[in-house]
Amino acid sequence: TMPRGLSISFATLVFLAVSTFFISCSIPPGAAGMATTTYPLLLGYQYIFGNSETTRWSCLLLVTGLVASLHSFIFATGQLIAQMAYDGYFPKGLNRRTQSTGRPYVAIITGSALTYLITVVLYLATGK
Repeated sequence: TMPRGLSISFATLVFLAVSTFFISCSIPPGAAGMATTTYPLLLGYQYIFGNSETTRWSCLLLVTGLVASLHSFIFATGQLIAQMAYDGYFPKGLNRRTQSTGRPYVAIITGSALTYLITVVLYLATGK
């Protein structure tokens, strides 16, 4: 079972993602304009608040949130790989943990390395 905090954070993430989609598509330049930008939420902030200090601070908060979510995904991937190794689906060596904190360092490093490798292969395969 998932802990209550994880369930609430996942529900919040889904709510914010859906809200971002609908709100970003409802302000100018509309859905067609938002489809061509790589940062629809920041573009929406710039439309509502203008290019001001509020927009700059919002951008900083967005980047902070992205970095935090990246680290949480890396940690969750490591936990998942370690648990699957513990259950026998993956090699047992992936379940090695640190003595002081119990973090599955081998699984975290392996998951991160494989993710990076897949990203590089896809980047090279698409030619972008």
